[in-house]
Amino acid sequence: MRNRNRCAVCGRRGDASDPITRGHIIPRAHGGSDETWNIQPEHLSCNQERGTRWTRGDSAKAVARLAARSVSPTR
Repeated sequence: MRNRNRCAVCGRRGDASDPITRGHIIPRAHGGSDETWNIQPEHLSCNQERGTRWTRGDSAKAVARLAARSVSPTR
């Protein structure tokens, strides 16, 4: 898994008590897709705590992550 088994939300490593799962950068409830560019590793607890909340800051972080990965959302 990319990010060396670290949560993109809190930065901690996953373990058996709080595993790393797939989280959506832009939540599906806000029109996000299941495409690779919109998926990031998140602890199950971080993902559930964030829920469908999404802010303008999240989109700026997503764009920065996409630029760092050199991945186009249109691929």
